[in-house]
Amino acid sequence: ILLSKEGEVKLSDFGIAKSILQTQVTQVGQIKGKFRYMSPEQARGEPLDYRSDIFSLGLVFYECLFGQKAYRGDTDTEILRQAQEGQLVYPEGMAPALKKIFERLCASQPGNRYTDLADFRQDLKEWAATGEGMATAEELKPFLAELSSESLQNSIAAKHQAQAWKPQASSEILDQSGRIQTLAISMQPPRRRRWQPWALVSIGLLAVPAYFLAQKFSLQPQPIPEEVPVSIAVPERSEKKLPLNLTAHFNAVPYAEVSIPGQFTRLETPIQKKSLPLAKYRVTFYHPPTGRRVQTALNGVQGGSFSCTADMAVADHEKNPSATCRRR
Repeated sequence: ILLSKEGEVKLSDFGIAKSILQTQVTQVGQIKGKFRYMSPEQARGEPLDYRSDIFSLGLVFYECLFGQKAYRGDTDTEILRQAQEGQLVYPEGMAPALKKIFERLCASQPGNRYTDLADFRQDLKEWAATGEGMATAEELKPFLAELSSESLQNSIAAKHQAQAWKPQASSEILDQSGRIQTLAISMQPPRRRRWQPWALVSIGLLAVPAYFLAQKFSLQPQPIPEEVPVSIAVPERSEKKLPLNLTAHFNAVPYAEVSIPGQFTRLETPIQKKSLPLAKYRVTFYHPPTGRRVQTALNGVQGGSFSCTADMAVADHEKNPSATCRRR
C-alpha cells in the first residue's frame, strides 16, 4: 500500500521483488505466505476461499489504524501459533462500532465474516459519519508533507548522496555479481599512432643508398655456427596453487537471514561451509520478526575459510546490531 506525496492511496504488487520492510517470506516446502497476514485456515493449511483474503484485509486495516501488527512475536513459531488461533487483541477504549466492524472482518470462523466488501465499505462510512472522521486525499497531503520518519529521512539522504556522488578512479562499487570492484576511470582512450607522409618518404630515401652499398661491398650473410647441445640442470620448483574458492560460515544471535548480492538471498542461519568465488563481498544479516538489519564486508580475494557472525541485539533495542567476518 503506497501513499503518494499528493495524498493518493495506491495498491501495488512487486511480484518477486522484496521490500526491506517485509518481515516474513514464503517458507520453501511449508505453508506459503507471510505469517503476520494469514487467516486462521491458511495458517492451519486448510482449503481457502475469498473469505481468507477478507481476514487478511482486516489484519492490514488493524496495522494501518493502530500502528502495530495484529500478530506479535519474536519468532516465526510464535507468530504462526497466533495466526492459527486467529485471536486479535484490540486496544482499550476502542469505539464499539469500529470493534464490531473488526469482529466481522477478522472472525475466526469464515462463515461469520463479511461476504461482500460493499457491506464493509458501508459500515465504515457509517462509523466515519459518527464523528470519528475519514481523511480525504487533500487532508492526507499536508500530513505526509510533515511526516518525519527516521527511515524516510535516511532514504531521502541516501538518494541525495547518490545523486551527488562523483566517482574517482579509486572508488569502490558493488557490481551485479555481488563483488566489490575498484572503479578505474580512463579519462581518454589511447590515441592510435599513424604514419606521417614525411616518415614514409624518409624510409624510401634511405633504402636506395643502402641497396647500392650492399652491392658494392658484396655484403654476404655470415654462416650460422652449428648448434652445440648443452645440458643445463634446472632445479625443480614447487609452485603453490592458489585456491579457486573460499568457504564461509554464517551465524547470528538470534537467528537471521543472510544475503550476498549475486550469490544467494535470505538463507537462514546457521549456514555451514558455503563455497564462494574469490572476491570481496557485502554480507547482509536480516532478522525478520523485528526488521533489524546489519551489513559487513567479507574480503575473500586470497581465499581461505571465514566465519561471519552477527549480533542482532533483539533484546536491547537501544543497541544497534553488529556483524563481522573473520578468517578462521
